[in-house]
Amino acid sequence: MPNPFNQPGSWLRGNVHTHTTRSDGYLSPQQTVDEYAARGYDFLAITDHLILTDPGELDPHGMTLIPGAEMFVPGGSFGYPFHVVALGGDRVPVVPDNVPPPEAMRALADQVPLCFFCHPFWSLIEGHQLLPLQGHIGVEVFNQTCRGHTGRGGSESTWDFLLAHGQPMWGLAVDDAHQPGDIGQAWIVAKSESRSPEALLDALRVGHFYSSIGPELRGLRRHGENLLVQCSPCEQAVVLGAMAGSGRASYYMPGLQRPFEEILLPFPSSDAWLRVEIIDEKGRKAWSNPFRPEEL
Repeated sequence: MPNPFNQPGSWLRGNVHTHTTRSDGYLSPQQTVDEYAARGYDFLAITDHLILTDPGELDPHGMTLIPGAEMFVPGGSFGYPFHVVALGGDRVPVVPDNVPPPEAMRALADQVPLCFFCHPFWSLIEGHQLLPLQGHIGVEVFNQTCRGHTGRGGSESTWDFLLAHGQPMWGLAVDDAHQPGDIGQAWIVAKSESRSPEALLDALRVGHFYSSIGPELRGLRRHGENLLVQCSPCEQAVVLGAMAGSGRASYYMPGLQRPFEEILLPFPSSDAWLRVEIIDEKGRKAWSNPFRPEEL
């Protein structure tokens, strides 16, 4: 993943997991688009269960609308299938139900430009269950509606388990909006050379984005043996390594003036993958995608 902060293009904010009255949401597709546009979003994917909404049917209010659907792949835990958001196709993909989960997931991934796993903590999906499944770009690191309804919004541990086992995948923060109160609580910010659906999907595919429920991540740069993190005013920052117990946090740093907008954190040693989290005064987080130190 080349450092997205060094790439050409503009930063665009969007949500890529959204429900409407076409499945189990409270607002119509157009009302949903209206709400996100009013909050200044740049792109949106409506992803109702097993239903594709044609963006051409809607007034986008200047946003880029990406077609998508939330699909179900057999496997999962406790009788629940894997939930997977599929983005960019022109029809609802077909998931075979009479084949092993890895084969079903591969069949789904082959039909759409990209897909990712939804809310593993809410689904009680363990990392080892995801290891055999291929063809996706990552997992939801945060899901607002899961936080709001069950308190199971974050899935960092599942993400880190997969990274530690050599799967360099991205982490996405999403609203998974079902009701108005979910809207605008979590988002991704993508570095894209244009606002076209194709360019945005390309940016997501290669990890040129970060995820947030509040703070802005403004830069990641190597500074000798340290990592320079630039951000909106924050209280804490951490760089996490891929291995167990690996990471460097700002919590005990002596003399650190808070809030800060720049901070130097030592690189954890001997880690193939690193990722960064920042936390603002309200306890809200932002997450970088994983990167190799030599990519900065």
